[in-house]
Amino acid sequence: MSRADAADEFASAIRAALTSEKCGTHENRSGVPPAKTAAELSGLAAALLLLGLRPEASFGEAKAAYKNQAARNHPDKVAHMAPEFRELAERRMRELNAAYDQIRAFYKRRH
Repeated sequence: MSRADAADEFASAIRAALTSEKCGTHENRSGVPPAKTAAELSGLAAALLLLGLRPEASFGEAKAAYKNQAARNHPDKVAHMAPEFRELAERRMRELNAAYDQIRAFYKRRH
């Protein structure tokens, strides 16, 4: 993948995140409560949601999802871009690392 492709992918992800944040501030007129975000959930469920996994996911699935997300969101991929992009990528990696640490600790306690 070229750097231009990586930049386009990262910019699209940021646009999507910003759009979802903006949409979340509008009043929900349907009467149905909005789906909870990872920040609103606690514990293992939030960590799994952050990695895009179901609650019944195995540790192997969690490990693969973490590696995939880490490869896509690593700060080195945007090192050549503006500092704001690097800060966003660093924050995302901190979130991913914390989620994976929590999942790993949970599965370690189970076995």
